[in-house]
Amino acid sequence: MEAVNDLYRSVCDVRYYNHVMNNLRDTYDLLIRHILEKVNHDLLDLKTIFVLACRIGCLEVVTYLLENINHDQLDAMEAVNGVFRSGVLELVAYLLENINHDQLDTKRAVNDLYRSVCNDNDYYDIIDNLRKTYDPLIRHILENVNHDLLDLKTIFVLACRIGCLKVVAYLLENINHDQLDAKKAVNDLYRSVCAVWYYNHVMNNLRDTYDPLIRHILEKVNHDLLDLKTIFHLACRIGCLEVVTYLLEISIMIS
Repeated sequence: MEAVNDLYRSVCDVRYYNHVMNNLRDTYDLLIRHILEKVNHDLLDLKTIFVLACRIGCLEVVTYLLENINHDQLDAMEAVNGVFRSGVLELVAYLLENINHDQLDTKRAVNDLYRSVCNDNDYYDIIDNLRKTYDPLIRHILENVNHDLLDLKTIFVLACRIGCLKVVAYLLENINHDQLDAKKAVNDLYRSVCAVWYYNHVMNNLRDTYDPLIRHILEKVNHDLLDLKTIFHLACRIGCLEVVTYLLEISIMIS
């Protein structure tokens, strides 16, 4: 029991564990599954193992526990935080299919994910990886979880911040725009970009991420719900030609 718990604490103390996630998963999935099959469960802390497996994204271990252990012995609410951060879509889908959603604090899990991303000082350097990981994952959550169990406004802000165009498009197509606070989302995005002192070094990533996303928001959202002046400044700062062109055309039409 102590050996597995120490393993759990060591992984959770690794601040950069997202960057070594694949190595952790390949290492511990088979190992912990083997321990579960060979050791008397009374000698193990199954709740901790479940949380660890979700945190690292160990699908085999999570599957084994959900199929063989009473779910009341597993801390599903805590585990869902880890599984969302793991970014393993297959594991997220499996968890949502096999656990009652009322037992999962999906709202807190997505909000914690948002804070973890926004608190990562280097996230602009890895924005492509974040987008590839979380765009399909959050879209899957939106399609399969009751929206009353989610904080849609925070999800929209997160999606804009990372550049998840699929998620932004889904929300704009399916949710009343008054629930999303698009002005705050875009303004927060503007402030976050301007606060990055080294943003010139990641300019191409920022441009490729935000040009199509902000253009899409402009095309779908009532402009009375947006701060067009701030969007124009952001677009010029990053060099988003599509957005600048669109706004100048709109300005000419209004004039």
